[in-house]
Amino acid sequence: MKHAIICGLALLVLPAAAQSSQQATNQTATVQPTSSKRIVYSYVEHLPNYPNGGLSGALRYFAQNVNLPEEVKSGRVQGRVFVSFVVDETGKVQDATVMRGLSPAIDSEALRVVRSMSQWIPGSQNGINVAVSMTVPVMFSLTAPEIPNNIQDLSSVCQ
Repeated sequence: MKHAIICGLALLVLPAAAQSSQQATNQTATVQPTSSKRIVYSYVEHLPNYPNGGLSGALRYFAQNVNLPEEVKSGRVQGRVFVSFVVDETGKVQDATVMRGLSPAIDSEALRVVRSMSQWIPGSQNGINVAVSMTVPVMFSLTAPEIPNNIQDLSSVCQ
């Protein structure tokens, strides 16, 4: 059985989207070191969005594309891997890193699946596409979660 889900994506990044336009405009950019020294935002007016069904589509993508490592299949290890990445100005996923992992094999699989995602709809600030930092908890488990059809049902998957 293959089951991995993105939990908490809505909980981690949607509060920024819920801010008023004025508040978001007043936010300062968080500069994160990259080779090009570009500005990477943490809070923006419009967050990046997964084009194939939004957050529910991203959950489906993970559930369909993850290859569970042996330690998960055997039930020895289950839990969340927190992956941080940047959705750049063009919507490409870049700079994926494990922020908190479970094991080398599980961490590698979480990175592989995040890096293989199709291009996102980029985030924007003041009408301009910008790079946005995202953190995604990826849950590895033998039990199949129900994938929600809308954002309101997403929190039940992430508990």
